[in-house]
Amino acid sequence: MRVWKLTIPLGAILMAGGFWLRAQAQPHFEGIADEIPRHKITDQMVLASKKFQGIAAPNFALHPVNGPAVSLNQLWNIGPVFIIFILHGCPCSIEAEPFFQSLYSGFDGKVTFIGITNGTPAQAKKWVHHFQVPFPVVSDSSLDVMKAFHAQESTYSALILPGGTISREWPGYDQAILQDIEANISRDANLSYPDLDFSQAPIRPTSGCFFYGEPAPPVPRGN
Repeated sequence: MRVWKLTIPLGAILMAGGFWLRAQAQPHFEGIADEIPRHKITDQMVLASKKFQGIAAPNFALHPVNGPAVSLNQLWNIGPVFIIFILHGCPCSIEAEPFFQSLYSGFDGKVTFIGITNGTPAQAKKWVHHFQVPFPVVSDSSLDVMKAFHAQESTYSALILPGGTISREWPGYDQAILQDIEANISRDANLSYPDLDFSQAPIRPTSGCFFYGEPAPPVPRGN
C-alpha cells in the first residue's frame, strides 16, 4: 500500500479548552466576504462517496516538524479516525469549521480527528492559529490524499474504523449529515451520543469549493 508523506507544522496540535467557535459568528479570514456561496451536493457525489463504504482506507504518513512520523494505520489501530478535508481560505471550509470542532468537543477528544488541507505547512499553521483548531491539520498541497479519497471539494469528511476500513464518507454537510456523522462516530467509537446542536448549520446539503475537477454552479447562501 502506498504511503503518502505529509507535514504537520509545529504548533498544529492545540488542545486548549474553550475552542468552540459559535457558528452564527461566521468567523473568516480578512478579505473573505460574508456572503458565502454554497455548492450543492449532487446525486453523483452521494453515489461516489457510498462506494468508499466498507473498503480499505489508503494509508499515509504524518510528519510532525519535530518527532517521528506517525502513519494513519497506527492511528486507526488505536481507534476510529475522522478526517476533514479543508481548502485553505475557502469560505465554505470556514463556515463548516465550527461544526467539525463541535463534533470533536462533543466526544471529549476521545476520537482522533485530522484535518487535511491543500495549504502549505505555513498556511496550515495559520488556519490552526486563526480558528484555534484543537486537532492536527496536515498539509497535502499535492492533493494526493484528497484524490485517494475522491474528495473533490472542501467539507468532505470520512470516518475510518479500527483496522482501516472506511465506515462512511460524506461529500459535505448540513444539519442532517452532521447528525449522521455524530451517530456514526458514537456507534463506531462506542461512546455516548452527545446530542449536539447543529441548528445553525445549513438545512440544504452543502459541499465546498473544489480542490480539483470541474465545479458545479454554486447555490445562493442561506438556509
